[in-house]
Amino acid sequence: MAQLPKKEIAEEQGKEARGTPPSASITDLLAAGREFYARRFPNPERAGCPSPLQLQGLAMATTLPDQQVRDHLFQCSECFNEYREARAWRPSLIPEQPATLRQRLKTLRVWQPAWAWATALLVLGAAIGIAVLWQGRDHAYKQKLVAKQNQSSSSEATSTPAEPPAPTSPLPVTAAEHAAPHVAPPAPRKPYETAKSEALFKRINLDSETSYRSATIPDNDEGRGAKFRPALYRLQILLPVGSQRGIYKIKLCDVFNQPIRKAVAVASDGKRIETKFDLRQLANHSYYLRIGRQDETPYFYKIVINRNVSGAKSKP
Repeated sequence: MAQLPKKEIAEEQGKEARGTPPSASITDLLAAGREFYARRFPNPERAGCPSPLQLQGLAMATTLPDQQVRDHLFQCSECFNEYREARAWRPSLIPEQPATLRQRLKTLRVWQPAWAWATALLVLGAAIGIAVLWQGRDHAYKQKLVAKQNQSSSSEATSTPAEPPAPTSPLPVTAAEHAAPHVAPPAPRKPYETAKSEALFKRINLDSETSYRSATIPDNDEGRGAKFRPALYRLQILLPVGSQRGIYKIKLCDVFNQPIRKAVAVASDGKRIETKFDLRQLANHSYYLRIGRQDETPYFYKIVINRNVSGAKSKP
C-alpha cells in the first residue's frame, strides 16, 4: 500500500497551527492519513524512538518538527500516537490577530452615542456640583455675618462673669492600667491546613486492593478507600507490573465519573509517575483517581476526604 504524500499532510498541519481551516477534501485525506500511520507501522521494541519527554517538548513547541523527526513519526505508529496525544493536550499558542482599521472604526461608531451620553452626564454633574458649592459658600457667609452681629450686641450688655469650676483631682491610676496591652496569641493552625508551597507526600500503589481496572465506576462500589486530608498533595503513583512508558492522564472524578481535577504525567520507565493535586476545597466525600493512557482501560483508585485525618508526610 502506497504511503500518503507527507508534504501535503505537513502543509495542512501547518495551516492548522496558523489557524487556517483546511478544505473538506483535505480534511478527509488527513483523517485517513492519521488512521494509516497510527496502525500501519508498529514498533513494539521502540527502536530508535525519542524519549517521552522529547516527544512532549516537540508537541508543545510552536513550530513543526524537523524532517528527521517527521520521517521517524511516519515510520513508528507508537511515536506517531504519543505525539498526536501530547499535541492534543497542548494549550493554544496562536496569538490573537489585531483588529483591522475597519473594525476599530466600526467599534468607534457603535460607542459614539454612549460617549455622547457620558459627556453630557459629566457636564451636568459638574454644573450641579458648582451650584451646590456656591450655595454652601453663600450660606456660610450669612452664618458668619449673623454670628458677628450677635457678638457685637452681647458685648454691649453688662453681665456678671460666672466663676470657673473648681479643679478636681485626677483619679488614681493603678499599675495594671499602665501595663502593656494584652495581645491574643495567634490561632492554632488546623491539622489539615498547610502553607501554599508545602505539599504532603502520598504514595499510591495501583496493584493494591483499593484500585481496580474498569471502563467506569461501578454502582455498587462499597470499598473503604484511602483517606486523604483536604490539602495540597504530591502524589507518587506506582503503576502495575508490565505498564508501558509514555504519557498518562490523571483525573480526579466524583462518584458520577465527572472530572473535578486533571493532570498529565510522563512515565519514563513504565513504573511510576508523579503529579500534584490540590484537595483543599473538597468536601468530606468519596472520590476516584482515574489513571490511564490514551485508548486504554483506566485504573480507578478510591479516596475519601476526611478533615480529621492526621499523620500525612510532607516528604517521601
